[in-house]
Amino acid sequence: MRLLTVFGKGIYLMANPHPDEQVLYGKIRDEEIKVPLVIWDLIYRYLGDEISAITQITVSYHRYNEVIPVSDAKKILEHIKKINVIIRKILHHDRIENENEKLDELKNYNTPLHPVINELFFHYIGNDVYGINMIVSYHLDPLDESPIPVEEAQKILNKTFTMKQFMDRLREATHQEVKF
Repeated sequence: MRLLTVFGKGIYLMANPHPDEQVLYGKIRDEEIKVPLVIWDLIYRYLGDEISAITQITVSYHRYNEVIPVSDAKKILEHIKKINVIIRKILHHDRIENENEKLDELKNYNTPLHPVINELFFHYIGNDVYGINMIVSYHLDPLDESPIPVEEAQKILNKTFTMKQFMDRLREATHQEVKF
């Protein structure tokens, strides 16, 4: 567990490591597995933007020790929906039907993610996105909507920071310089 300071407050990053993380990163190194640049572009351009938006909403309240109001909690859910769409399109780019979709550059890309990358990506990104969705959805129960408490905002921040850290670790492990 690592302590990160954000606006003078300590945030503990508590990502549960993948049980075979070292083995998988070893395979990436030994087999020189890469992430296709079109995928990196989508990860940083779209996925990264959505994660940053969730972080900004959450930090804007957390730094003042305030609850996240229902209106902004709903915005977080909208960003989660967009992340899920992006993930589905990265995973199943062969199913993109609409020529006007933002991710149409994937239509001409016909190689799936390497299974090792896929496993790590969806362990970290998938689990954290699901966790944020569960936290926010719990408080947006249609029968009793309530703001997100400060302690839960901390959990959301932990998950967004963990996702960003994973993307950086994966980029470093694949020895790819991604410039946008």
